Amino acid sequence: MIVFVNGVSGVGKSTVIEKTKEISIQGVLKIEQAKVKETLCELGGVKTVEEYRLLPEKTRSSLHTGTTERIYMADLEDVNIVRLYDIHLCSCSHCDDSEIIRPFRADDGKHIVLIITLVARPENVLVHKNLDLRIRGDRHITSIDFVVKEQRRAIETAEMYSKVLNIPAKIVSNNGGLDETCFKILNIIEDVIKNKKEG
Repeated sequence: MIVFVNGVSGVGKSTVIEKTKEISIQGVLKIEQAKVKETLCELGGVKTVEEYRLLPEKTRSSLHTGTTERIYMADLEDVNIVRLYDIHLCSCSHCDDSEIIRPFRADDGKHIVLIITLVARPENVLVHKNLDLRIRGDRHITSIDFVVKEQRRAIETAEMYSKVLNIPAKIVSNNGGLDETCFKILNIIEDVIKNKKEG
């Protein structure tokens, strides 16, 4: 079972996914982080995420299809594991009004059971983005207005996916404590799985 954890860069997806996985060990759900970064690096022929980020954007974009295929194959091998998939369903350009929306795949509906869009106060996201500028060559200086637009489009794209795939899409605020955010996510996942089994 795949749960897309959608949201803009700097909202805290990686941190929340890691902590949610850690907290889930105490519960009944078996949760893993989908091996997105590892697979992208392998397919890109690089050893580290930092090296991957230095690849041309066109090259990086082309690797996502193969990454999704591998994650979906792993999902078929053990359907009882919930895999949290760190994803950007919509990426807005810093240069103009263009955006890239992840294309639908014919097999999305077989694997994705839920989309969680993580949001946070725009000023908090902006602080994280600006802190990352030193270590992330793929990040750009941005503004509060741009973050607001990005988050709005992330939510709208998740809602579109939800309608097309007939799966729930939930918005989770990452403005409170980390544990609070992760427990909200775990509760949502448990409810979705329970409803799926009963339905």
